Amino acid sequence: MLMITVITPTYNRAHLLKNLYISLQMQTVFDFEWIVIDDGSFDNTSEQIELWIASEKKFKIKLIKKENGGKHRAINQGVKLAEGEFVFIVDSDDVITPDAIEIISKWIEDIKDNPKIVAVSGLRGNKNNEQIGDFPKGKDFVDVKNSERCINHLLGDKAEVYKKEILLEYPFPEFEGELFITEDVVWNLISLKGYVVRWYNKVIYKGNYLKNGLTDRSLELRKNNFNGYTYSVKQNFVALPFPYNFVALSVYKDLAKEKGFGLKKLKKEFNMSNKDVFLLIIISFLRKVRSRCGSN
Repeated sequence: MLMITVITPTYNRAHLLKNLYISLQMQTVFDFEWIVIDDGSFDNTSEQIELWIASEKKFKIKLIKKENGGKHRAINQGVKLAEGEFVFIVDSDDVITPDAIEIISKWIEDIKDNPKIVAVSGLRGNKNNEQIGDFPKGKDFVDVKNSERCINHLLGDKAEVYKKEILLEYPFPEFEGELFITEDVVWNLISLKGYVVRWYNKVIYKGNYLKNGLTDRSLELRKNNFNGYTYSVKQNFVALPFPYNFVALSVYKDLAKEKGFGLKKLKKEFNMSNKDVFLLIIISFLRKVRSRCGSN
């Protein structure tokens, strides 16, 4: 069995995929496969991938063509067809470092006999080779639940590689008519089951936040995929430590108000106590004060 499956969901990114493909060709080892899920593109994505499939000799490439359904559905489908023991999700506009697969393979060897560790992760960097996010000072690695990253100096996007069997057990939820749900929905659910990730202080992934990409459109995506957003916040309210769970709920409250969710309905929806409601009001007030002070 292969060690690693690289999964790349893509939508109209044929002009960018070549950079990722080149970074895969430049790997120091080739114990991996690459699954590209064309999520209903209307550019020449599939034609480009088919040319690479025909010519590539170092590693296997698979192409899945499907109707547009969002990144999370594409990942679910890719995981089902993965031959690797671990899954590395790499976006179509990003690249990995030349030694990424070799390093990940070594990390996997270090944790494979520990049933509580279900993933390894490196760091992400930007196009200027600057580290994205933070990492605990003086540490080579730490074992931490995804839901506890905020209190362990692990903020910012990382480069997680999860066991395929755990992603099969906990797939991304799919809501009819919605095309987006945050990846933390699955990562935090896995945390709630008691599993941890081993986070390493090493950049293995480089990316950019493109205009009109998923990150750039986060508020719009929350509004247009409200059921999935509600599901995510409910889970975070349980999984995240205080006060981060209430901050997430406070952000949700502002958007829910536009959808006709008053505080009474919110209390019932999230099974909140009177104390919870009081804390939510206080934290929402503090957020507004901070926002106003920051704009002056």
